Amino acid sequence: MAALTPRGYRGPGGGRVSYVEAPPEWRATTVQACGLFPWAVGGGTPTLGVPIGRHLRAGTTVCFDVINWFERGQFLPNPSYFCLGLPGLGKSTFTRRQVLGLSAQGVRPLVLGDLKPDYADLIAAIGGQVVKLGRGLGSLNVLDVGAIEQAACQLGGADADRLRAEAHGRRLAVLSGLILIVRGTPIADYERAVLSAALRVLLARHDTTTSGPPTLPDLVRVLDHGPPEVRAVTLDRGQDDRYRASVDPLHRSLLALLDGPLGDTFSRPTTTRIALDSPGVAIDVSGNPVPTLTCRPPCCWRAGPTGSGRWSPRTPWPMPGPPRNAGSSSCSTSCGGSCAPASGWSTTSTPSPGSTAPKASGWPRSPTP
Repeated sequence: MAALTPRGYRGPGGGRVSYVEAPPEWRATTVQACGLFPWAVGGGTPTLGVPIGRHLRAGTTVCFDVINWFERGQFLPNPSYFCLGLPGLGKSTFTRRQVLGLSAQGVRPLVLGDLKPDYADLIAAIGGQVVKLGRGLGSLNVLDVGAIEQAACQLGGADADRLRAEAHGRRLAVLSGLILIVRGTPIADYERAVLSAALRVLLARHDTTTSGPPTLPDLVRVLDHGPPEVRAVTLDRGQDDRYRASVDPLHRSLLALLDGPLGDTFSRPTTTRIALDSPGVAIDVSGNPVPTLTCRPPCCWRAGPTGSGRWSPRTPWPMPGPPRNAGSSSCSTSCGGSCAPASGWSTTSTPSPGSTAPKASGWPRSPTP
């Protein structure tokens, strides 16, 4: 008789197997499988969050999303994460999986700047709203702060002043960012003061009830007219030449913004407002001209609180020979409940001509094709 081995009897019909497969594993709570408690083997990962795959060694289900790991599990100090990888390895798919799972739990995803787009079809599939921005597609008035002014009129008193101050700060921040994009250099301190004074004059003289929120062309006309409130900031001392010398650089930047590649997108009234009761919102900026990276920050600032970043290769463009593959990155963040239970955004970016990478030690060079 054949000898018994750990894998069975040798020979025909002995039942010997050359490869012993791992037994199937299931994960359950003490409520679902209370008769098997206490467990013989503990779970490798917590069953908290959106199921994203299986553990490479244990084969158990791995669950993760920044909202549940922050609010319920308290595994993260803040509800944000940064995903970095080579193109085509699933960064957007990984984020889409979380967006889909969180939307089923009642979290409203806000994709504030979809470049490719990666998430427009997903947001549309869950019944959300897709807002398109670009030439001939739609526009976003950067001076329109939504329902803040209406809320201030209803509140009155100190609360109204606080809301109007917040709206003024948002307008000033967006305009400063747009001028930075056009110039390529930050706005000067005195120009920011001129811009702030011009905004106050524009809002004081503009009738929003009949003509709607002001636009960038209205702001340009205020600078061109030169009211006393704006002249006082420039220290013109009654001399028109001194005033023009102070505001002309700012004036030229605003005109370049109006007539530049982003003029149709950010200098007209808002075409589509975000529906606050929508299951999700995606702002599709794929219709904007190249480089699309310049179109993302204003959209993010205007549509909701989120961050923005930029990845660029170390080697300046254009480089000799064929273009190099510079990689991409995806990010997701939460608004902390200020505009919805959570908001997510993801971007996949490519370098623009003339960009250079930050001078950081250990930064990898772009792989050759």
